[in-house]
Amino acid sequence: MSSSSTTTTTRLLTLKASDGVTFEVEEVVATKLGAINNMVEEDGSEDLICLPNVNGKFLGMVLEWCKKHAKDNTNSNKGNDGVKKWDKEFVKDLHQNTLYHLLMAVDYLSGTEFITTQTPD
Repeated sequence: MSSSSTTTTTRLLTLKASDGVTFEVEEVVATKLGAINNMVEEDGSEDLICLPNVNGKFLGMVLEWCKKHAKDNTNSNKGNDGVKKWDKEFVKDLHQNTLYHLLMAVDYLSGTEFITTQTPD
């Protein structure tokens, strides 16, 4: 008798920030950002994506947000209240200068979903 096991392979992308910091992230997470999604769709096989206009600190913050939202999209049984609360906490105590650079990184990466979740209800 043969037994079969179903395994799903998740494609990993390496994102390289302007300061040389690299992040290995699942494609489903990275493609939450429009710019990354476009690069993946256009280039297809690119596993290393260089982002010369975003430094590692802010890329890491943006990817943290993407991971949370990618995970939330897969848990359709749960409401969005927990994620909305997490979003508010994510930016709550950021210094104005940090928030500015974070939003600049989001803008460069075409993270429109990030911006719309941060606007007041």
